[in-house]
Amino acid sequence: MADRNTNTPLGRRYRPLGTVSSTTVADFRTKPDCLFSAEDIAAAGIVGSRSGLRRAIQNGKFPHPIRLPSGRLAWRGAVVAAWFDKLENENG
Repeated sequence: MADRNTNTPLGRRYRPLGTVSSTTVADFRTKPDCLFSAEDIAAAGIVGSRSGLRRAIQNGKFPHPIRLPSGRLAWRGAVVAAWFDKLENENG
């Protein structure tokens, strides 16, 4: 019998953001043409939750994603790498 607390109302298993992916900050620079998911962003240590990611985007602190035909959100590696470079230049 499945534990009810591990399922969302849609029947999918709940996975905390960033627990599945092993993406590092270097991956964004070495794979500029790849698309990265919210899980990849969290695994790299940029944000800790979907709501935190949403707030960062709304406040202009993180680049806007691309909406894929499937409805999922993704970021190009080059865009995230440029965002990192901008942060490094601002913080010296």
